[in-house]
Amino acid sequence: MAPPFPDDALDCVVGLVADLPDAIRLLDRDGNVLLRNEASKLLAPDGLGHLCGVTGERNPSCPSCQVQEVLERGTFLRWHVAVHREEKLSDYYEVTLNPIRDSAGRLAGVLEIPRDATATLGLEQYLIGRAESQDVEIRKHSEEAHRLSTELGELRESQAEILERDRLLALNQLVAGLAHEIHTPLGAMLSSADLLKRSLGRLRTTAKKGADETAASAVLKRLEPLEKSAGILIEGARRIQAVVKTLRLFSRLDEAALKPVDL
Repeated sequence: MAPPFPDDALDCVVGLVADLPDAIRLLDRDGNVLLRNEASKLLAPDGLGHLCGVTGERNPSCPSCQVQEVLERGTFLRWHVAVHREEKLSDYYEVTLNPIRDSAGRLAGVLEIPRDATATLGLEQYLIGRAESQDVEIRKHSEEAHRLSTELGELRESQAEILERDRLLALNQLVAGLAHEIHTPLGAMLSSADLLKRSLGRLRTTAKKGADETAASAVLKRLEPLEKSAGILIEGARRIQAVVKTLRLFSRLDEAALKPVDL
């Protein structure tokens, strides 16, 4: 049995706690309530100071275990407790336990200061709920922004493809027009060069049949550079014709030559 709470220790706290607005109770070493002020009678529930004398592992949520901890360690302790009500939801209290010593410095009891923390914890839970809700909204907005960014990237790729197709179409039209413009005078050039070559051939034949060999030799010598020039003209025109054909094949892909390809 623990020794009784000393009178001198009790007298030290009676006058102090009587008029305080906070709920205050004084417990002896056995957990008996020796003193409680008016605020404690109106606010704090009964039974927080009972010592059950548990052995073995302690329960951090048990009031008696908390009081016993303070009595053994001699240091203050702050914790929270829920008091269940039949007619309404539970009340929550923040309880501060302070060890009380007598004039000789011996541990005599515990000063219990419970404060109603229902509103504080309710506000805390509300803020936590709001923070979680905002976090969900932020994630939704982030996902929406990612989706819009993806769609924007796809639209940009589509726009680039459309621009590329328009450029190719414009290039095809340009190439087709250019091939047509080159092909028309090129045909006239080839016809004229062919006519020139055949005319020079007939002149050569006529000169060879002439009676005057000296005059014929002079004519043939003068025809040589003309025939050479006609040949160069025809060769250049043929090369231009090949280029024009390539341009026309480029502008008309459906008319391009088919070739086997190893896939």
